[in-house]
Amino acid sequence: MRQKTRLILNSLVSVAAQVVGVVVRFFLVPFAIGILGQHHYGLWVVVGQMFAYVRILEAGLISAVAREVALHLGRGEPEKVDRHVNTAGAYLGLVGLVIVILTGVVVCFYTEWFDVEPQYHWHARAMVLCAGLALAYGVLQNAYAAMLGGIQRYDIIAGATILDDLLRLGIILVLLPRVGVGWGLLVLGLAMGGGQVLGSTLRTLSALRLCPYVRWRPWRGDRSLLWGMLGFGINSIIFTMSLTVGSQLAQILIGAKMSTAQATDFSLAVILLTAGHTFVCAFGMSTRVVASRYDGARNEGMLRHLLLRSTRYCALVSLAGVVVLTFFAEVLLRLWVGGEYPGAAGLATLAQVATTLRILTIAYAPFWLVLPAFNVVNGMGRHKFPAVVALTVGLASMLVVAVLVCRAKVGIDAVAWGVVLPMVVPWAVVLPWYCCREAGQPLGRFLWEGWAVPALACVPAAIAAYLLNRYHVATTWWTLGWQLAGCGALVLACGWFVVLTRDDRAHMLGAAFALWRRGRGGRADTSRTPEGR
Repeated sequence: MRQKTRLILNSLVSVAAQVVGVVVRFFLVPFAIGILGQHHYGLWVVVGQMFAYVRILEAGLISAVAREVALHLGRGEPEKVDRHVNTAGAYLGLVGLVIVILTGVVVCFYTEWFDVEPQYHWHARAMVLCAGLALAYGVLQNAYAAMLGGIQRYDIIAGATILDDLLRLGIILVLLPRVGVGWGLLVLGLAMGGGQVLGSTLRTLSALRLCPYVRWRPWRGDRSLLWGMLGFGINSIIFTMSLTVGSQLAQILIGAKMSTAQATDFSLAVILLTAGHTFVCAFGMSTRVVASRYDGARNEGMLRHLLLRSTRYCALVSLAGVVVLTFFAEVLLRLWVGGEYPGAAGLATLAQVATTLRILTIAYAPFWLVLPAFNVVNGMGRHKFPAVVALTVGLASMLVVAVLVCRAKVGIDAVAWGVVLPMVVPWAVVLPWYCCREAGQPLGRFLWEGWAVPALACVPAAIAAYLLNRYHVATTWWTLGWQLAGCGALVLACGWFVVLTRDDRAHMLGAAFALWRRGRGGRADTSRTPEGR
C-alpha cells in the first residue's frame, strides 16, 4: 500500500475510533450526572484528573517505542526492535509499581481532601482503587502495544479502543441505574478500569503476534538504551501534556476550593473541547511515525512535503472544529445536559459553561494548527526546544490557575482565562517558526498554504453557522444534526477545491476506486512502491 494511502486510512480509522468514544462519552456524562448528581459525579471527575497527572511518569516512552520501531524497520534492522521495546517495558513496569503505591496514598486520604459524605467513604476509596490498579496494568502493557503505531496498524488500535468504550458503556448502562449513589461511584471505577484492562490486553497481544521479532520479557531491558529513549519521550510527553495540565489542575482545585458541582460545570466545557481535540490528534496521529521513516531514510524532500500537506489538511479539520465549538456551544450544552441543568438557574449556568468553552478554544486553536508541524519535527527527533517552551507555558498556566482559584472569588470562565492566557503566543508564533526552521520549510509558505488557505475554505461554514444561530436556533438533536451536516458539507466542498491540490484529488479518487475494486473482488494496482515516493 502506498504511504500516502496508508496515511489517509490510518487517519480515518483513528477518527472513527474517536467518534465512537465521543458518542459514548456524550451519552454517559449526562446519564451519570442524572443518577449521581453534580456533586457526586464531580468526585469521579477529580479522580480522573489526578490520575492524568500520574501519566507523566510514563515519560513519553510510548511515543519513543513507536519511533524506534518505525526507525529501525525503515533501516531494515528488526533485530534491534526487541531490545528497545523490552527496555521500555522494564521502565514502565517500575512506573506501574509506583502508581500502585500512589493509589494507596490517594485511597487513604481521598475522603479528607474532598467533600465525601461518611456513608460513601468506602465506595469512594474502592472507586479510586479500581481506577489506579487498572492504570498501573495499562502502563506496563503500553510498552508493547506501542509497537502497533510503529508498524502503522492503527486499525487494531482503533478496534481495541472501540471495544474498550463499548465495555465501559455496557457496564454503566446495566449497573448504574440499579444501584445507589455509593455503589454508583464503584460502578464508574469498575467500568473505567475494566475497559482499560481489556483495551491494553488486546493491543499487547496483537502487537506481539504481528511483531514476531519481539518477545514479552521486560526483565531483559537494556539501561544503555533507556536514556536515549527517555530523552525523546520526555520531550514528547511534556509537549503533549502542557496543553492539558492547566485545565486538569483547574478541575482539581475547583473541586477542592470551590465545589465539586462547579468542577462538574468546568468539566462539561473541557469534555466538549476534548472531543474536538481528540479528532484533531487522531487525524494527524500517524504523521509522526511516517516522519520517522522518512528521517531514517534521509529523505528531506518528503519531510518538507509531509509537513506542508499534513498541516493543510489538519488545519481544515481544526478550523471546522473551532466553528462548531464557537457558534454551537450553547446549543450543544442545552441539548446535551438539558436546559434545566442544574435547576432553576440552569440556563445561566450553561451560558457560563459555553463562555468557558469559547475561551478555552482560543488556546487550543493555534495548538491544533501547529500540531502537524510538531509531529514532523517530533518524528525527526528535534523537539527539545518545543518541549522547553511547552513546559514553561504549562507551568505558567498552572500558576495563574492556582492563584485565581485559591486567592479570589471567581467564576469558572475567569479560571478558563487563567488557563489560556500563557498559551496563545507560544503556539501561534514561536512553534511555527521553529518547526519550519528545522524542516527547512519557508515560514511564509507554511503560513499561507498551511493556515490561510484552510481558513478561507472555512469562512462560508462560519457565516452559515452564525446565521443559523441568529435566526434558526436548533431545539432538537435532529435539527442540530442537519445544521452541523450542512456546515460540514460546506467545509468539505470548499476544502476539496481550495485546500486539496489537483494531485491529491486524483490520488484520493484513485484510492477510493481501488478500495471499491478490492471490495468487489478485483485487484488493486500493486505496481507502486510501498513508500509511494
